[in-house]
Amino acid sequence: MDSWDVDRERCIRPNTKLANMVLQGWAQSKEKKNGVGARALLDWMFDQHQIKKNDYIKPTFPSYNYVMSACVRSSKYLNAKDKRINFGIVLRTFEDLVKASNVNPGSVSYRIMLSACKELLPPGREQQHHVKAIFQHCCRVGGVDEYLYFVFLECSNKETSIEVIEKDHHVSWDELPEKWKRNCKIYS
Repeated sequence: MDSWDVDRERCIRPNTKLANMVLQGWAQSKEKKNGVGARALLDWMFDQHQIKKNDYIKPTFPSYNYVMSACVRSSKYLNAKDKRINFGIVLRTFEDLVKASNVNPGSVSYRIMLSACKELLPPGREQQHHVKAIFQHCCRVGGVDEYLYFVFLECSNKETSIEVIEKDHHVSWDELPEKWKRNCKIYS
């Protein structure tokens, strides 16, 4: 019996909204282990929904983003080893989001991923490899909004951006191929 089933009359039944509120708290916290804690809660949500068939708990788009944000937010307080652990959590969480049947990554997810590369990986080949792969994935699904493009330029070195864009490093968002932007919502 799950501890939540002890007294349904007097207890608040856990649900996606409550779990996301806790994940949001982890995402806003500056604690060193907030990424680990947030991922543990996301894993619990998976377990509740997929294995225990609890329809009240289902990871949503914000659930994944909160976990990734929690890992990035604490980067200033982490040593190199813990940054690597948090990057692994971000990568795993993003891969789970891509594989999820009920949600897809959006521009916010891609921005968090790019920020994770910048904040959690040391500058160099591996960092640029991930920046390039993430941005190219976003291009393929048509999710490059103006702010995401700005984050890409902030995270990429000149060689990476020229290689991906196949033009000058300082191409404006308006000059990018339309197919890269086809699924973006334009607000006026």
